[in-house]
Amino acid sequence: MFRTHVKTIILALLLAGCGPTMTAAPIAVTGTQIPSTKTPFPVMPTSVPHGTGIDVPSSQKLIGHSSNVSSIVFSPDGSLLASTGDDRTVRVWDVATGQPKQVFTAGSGSMRGLDFSPDGQLLAVIEQDETIALWDLSGGRVALRINDPTIQACGVEFSPDGALLASGDVAGVIRLWDVKSGKLVRELRGLKALSCPVTFSPDGTRIASAGGDSDDRVLVWDVYTGELLHTLAGHTKNVYRVVFSPDGASLASASGDRTIKIWDTGSGELRYTLVADQYKLSSVDFSPDGGLLVSGGIDGLVRLWDAKSGQQLVTLRGHNGEIYSVAFSPVERVFASAGENGALLLWRIPSAPAATP
Repeated sequence: MFRTHVKTIILALLLAGCGPTMTAAPIAVTGTQIPSTKTPFPVMPTSVPHGTGIDVPSSQKLIGHSSNVSSIVFSPDGSLLASTGDDRTVRVWDVATGQPKQVFTAGSGSMRGLDFSPDGQLLAVIEQDETIALWDLSGGRVALRINDPTIQACGVEFSPDGALLASGDVAGVIRLWDVKSGKLVRELRGLKALSCPVTFSPDGTRIASAGGDSDDRVLVWDVYTGELLHTLAGHTKNVYRVVFSPDGASLASASGDRTIKIWDTGSGELRYTLVADQYKLSSVDFSPDGGLLVSGGIDGLVRLWDAKSGQQLVTLRGHNGEIYSVAFSPVERVFASAGENGALLLWRIPSAPAATP
């Protein structure tokens, strides 16, 4: 596969969402700190609860990206949200206020596939097809670059202990890198192509990825031995996102076949399937307590699901187009959705009222 075709393939895989522009946001030069100003979370009245008793989340638009936002991730303490996409910038936002704090820029090409290190000090970003940069957030500089023209990376994630960085690439190869040295530790093979989604189990012993280009399987390996533990077959189209539950007992996969499948990570068996009308699903994530799932897809709708029963709880309308990525905060009832034309929304689920004695 020629490098000139990589961007087209990745954009076809990433399903995006967009929303109307409300206000202008300040722009910073690379690494510059931006003062934040506290703003409320305005309620979006077009969301639809499904009679389940859950309150409709409020939302806030984060304005700054000028083109598609393909990847988002929360910092481990939930205080920051990082986003990147086709405008060649990585933006770091203050979750409490929704205001930008830092902006990093790339020389050329779109940016995608980012993740915070477990200590929150580093941000891994795929800057171009062959370059993975580890940004030091405190210094606003690149601490390490993994530059290998053979990898053509399209997804990254740190191991829970921060020692390894996993990358997935368009050829279906998962690579594990030593974070301190940048040296290759191991390659995991088995997928035919487009192993963009990569995710570690919470205990760091397993890693999962999924294929595209007519390879619709989800594969799970042992991180330390490289042994293939499970081949999860059931999807009928590309799988765009895989994620472990916080307790590691389940694995969720979102696919272009309009479904989210929940797998038992011990046995490899399918637990149940969630169906989102007639539209493709591009992303899924668990809430920090494992009780909820959030999903986004080609219809521009964000959905909340009960992760135990599979019941759809709320449909959220805030995007005007396709959605590329959704992510839950690891510490609270806050999540984000991102997509086309710079659309990036923060959603906050109201806390349940305290029980009266």
